[in-house]
Amino acid sequence: MRKALFILSFIVFAVSGAFAQSSYPIYVAPTLTAPYSLKLSDYCKFGSQQLMVNIVVNDLNVSNLPVKLHIKFETVGITIETPPTINTTPIYLDGGAASLLFGDDLKDYFNIDNLIFKGYSKEAYRRTGQLPEGFYKITVEVLHFQTNRLISNAGTVTAWIAVGKPPVLKLPENGKEMGEFKGMPIVFSWYASKLGNPMSAAGVQYKFEMWEMRIDGISPYTIAASVPVFYEETTTNTMATVFPASLLMEPGMKYAWRVTATDVSGMVPFEQDGHSEIRVFTYKSKCNPITNLKAATHGRNGSFSWEPGKNHSSYNVELKKPATGWLSASETFDSKAEFFDLDFATTYEMRVQAVCDNDPESVSDFSEWQKLEIPAQRTKPDSTSCPTCGCGDNMDGGTIENLEVRRDLKPGDTLSNRFGTTRFIVKSVESQGDGVYKGHFLFWAELWKLKFVCEYWDLSVNTDNVILNMDYQSVYNPQFLVDVDATAAYLDSLAGAINELTVSTTIKDTVKVTETITSIYVNAGDSVIAVTIGADGTVHEVVINNDAGDLGQTLITGPNGEEFVVTRDGDVMGVDEYKHTGGNDRKMDDYNKDKETHLSATQVAFTASPNQKYGFDGYSDEKQALKGSYPALQNGYIPTYKSIASFAPDKVEASNTEAGISFRDEMGIPAIKTGTDLTIRG
Repeated sequence: MRKALFILSFIVFAVSGAFAQSSYPIYVAPTLTAPYSLKLSDYCKFGSQQLMVNIVVNDLNVSNLPVKLHIKFETVGITIETPPTINTTPIYLDGGAASLLFGDDLKDYFNIDNLIFKGYSKEAYRRTGQLPEGFYKITVEVLHFQTNRLISNAGTVTAWIAVGKPPVLKLPENGKEMGEFKGMPIVFSWYASKLGNPMSAAGVQYKFEMWEMRIDGISPYTIAASVPVFYEETTTNTMATVFPASLLMEPGMKYAWRVTATDVSGMVPFEQDGHSEIRVFTYKSKCNPITNLKAATHGRNGSFSWEPGKNHSSYNVELKKPATGWLSASETFDSKAEFFDLDFATTYEMRVQAVCDNDPESVSDFSEWQKLEIPAQRTKPDSTSCPTCGCGDNMDGGTIENLEVRRDLKPGDTLSNRFGTTRFIVKSVESQGDGVYKGHFLFWAELWKLKFVCEYWDLSVNTDNVILNMDYQSVYNPQFLVDVDATAAYLDSLAGAINELTVSTTIKDTVKVTETITSIYVNAGDSVIAVTIGADGTVHEVVINNDAGDLGQTLITGPNGEEFVVTRDGDVMGVDEYKHTGGNDRKMDDYNKDKETHLSATQVAFTASPNQKYGFDGYSDEKQALKGSYPALQNGYIPTYKSIASFAPDKVEASNTEAGISFRDEMGIPAIKTGTDLTIRG
């Protein structure tokens, strides 16, 4: 019974309220649209719909009635309203019609000079540019224009009105250099924005934006307003992480960044449209100094070497003579520096500064000064007073009775000439045939206590270690005499290196190709081209680099273990060929001759392809009379000949292209198999 009474009372109240509203000839209903603003001018901007006033005339007898509005903003202790005598243009209403007012329709009602302020002064509003934050009740009424009589209900709308604060940036600081460790992510952080509105429960989201600053001297704010964003992300966290490698950020480039806050619910506006300040940072990997700087003297010549860093691209080298103040500055792209014809009996000092990532402004600290002592000049003997100096020992004359040839020569053996006046200490041995060797030895001059690194070939020795025959030359043409004891460590290390290779097989860089590499070549324009074949047999060519010279000593790899090397001279060859020869032409000849001595039992016949461009010449029984013009290999196999234009492909047919058989040229580059056709390149 109590519940029914309550419902009845509510119905009576609602009907009474509706009757009271309908007792006025005009009904007014204001509407607020988020985000709500504390700036009065925002409500009367052209096209603004933050406050819309809907007026309905219930009395059908009304015609062309002039009216005006009474608008009042109220919060705790503060009232801002229009006076009844406001000077404005009348609004004309007709019975049964509805009017919607917004934007510049309301400009007179939000003119600060037309408003009455209570509890908050006009001066305070002009100083701050906005009303105090708080819970506001906005009331709109319609008055008769001439009599100021109230002729409508009091339409009201309420809202908590506050302005969010833009985020304050934390790290990195403005102007800081970032990316000290190449590949590491860069972290940006800021302080959380405050909404000041308990009605907005959704929270704040942040948009992180970053721009490239490619032109110096332009304000970052101008860049942000006119240049497309380089990178952006939206987050609810107060932190953003950027990975330079994935964005291809350039070392030495300046970047601008800012954070913009917005209310997820859209109810709260932000100062400065939510934009933070804009900060600038420079992306530059840390440039570490060189390590392990060493010096060595070779007569009047000096050399320095050091350990490079991963991102070192070149080095600034300074050489000075402390005694005179002389200083020489130069640049090198190698982790060593050599100086020739230095002054005798002089102390030099050198230091090195690394340049990183090809950026002249990205440099390390200089190393400590490293001393280099050039010894005093010693008298050079002439050939008459020193008949055994250098590698030019005269082998003629003398009698050798033991002609039994050694076939087990090995490194460490000491040989002598037929007079026994000169020793040769073998450092490396490579067989050229039955009892014939080539390699390197140390030439020991007994009288002058000198030894020189020499290269020998066609060497045969008897069982008494006396040289029967040999051709040889000095690896380093000696321009001076040095004391053996003083330079033993240097000569031993030099000879130890020569014991394995006399050519550099260092790999300086690696290029990875994502598709399976079928072949690779250098075209006439010096471009390095990788050849791939799709599942449908389509041949694709991918340009790895437009200048083979730029890829000197670079390893090129494919996804299935394919490996090729671009040599120092810009040639492309297989890895095994490079390991054995380093791209040296003479060693390539020796290496290929050696391979011909290890032939397999499997033989493949080649014939002319119907798709060939140039001639093909292979031995057949019909050419028996010309067999002498077709030299055979050691196992009797007679190779065929094929004409190919330089840097161009041509085809030849093979009798056997089964799995497990690969076709490679002398540089170790594979031919392309399509059916029984092989595509080879000149």
